[in-house]
Amino acid sequence: MSSVDLIPIQPEGEVPVGFLSKDDDSLIAEMAQAVFDITQQMYEQASFVAPWGGYFATKNSRLVGTCGFKGSPKDGCVEIAYFTFPDFEGQGIATAMGQGLVHIALASDPNVVITAQTLVEPDASHRILEKLGFTAGKIVQHPDDGPVVEWRRDG
Repeated sequence: MSSVDLIPIQPEGEVPVGFLSKDDDSLIAEMAQAVFDITQQMYEQASFVAPWGGYFATKNSRLVGTCGFKGSPKDGCVEIAYFTFPDFEGQGIATAMGQGLVHIALASDPNVVITAQTLVEPDASHRILEKLGFTAGKIVQHPDDGPVVEWRRDG
């Protein structure tokens, strides 16, 4: 598995531009800024409680993706999400981000149930979650994405 460092996105923080290479195209910079802005909006809508926020992922001092929790645990469950920037897909980065989030969650609450949602059609996210010890559950209707599979990993 690839190794990544997770950098917390702080309320009132900034995009870590030091991790953007001069070789990075503007798309990565734009995506990073969009992630930062969305995360800040999420923090404003729901009270931010560390460590249950967003993270930028870096590898070899380069910004390679983003991941995070979709809020603080509720009823003993917390949902994760991750996204690898296009130039870095297929390198194990999403798996490493997922593993990092699992580690953070279990270090904060060893009994928390970690969940994730994927599209119904089998894809890379299904394989990633299986590697991380998640089990596919029922299909539910997501308000934006339509039918999704709910995945679960018990603490």
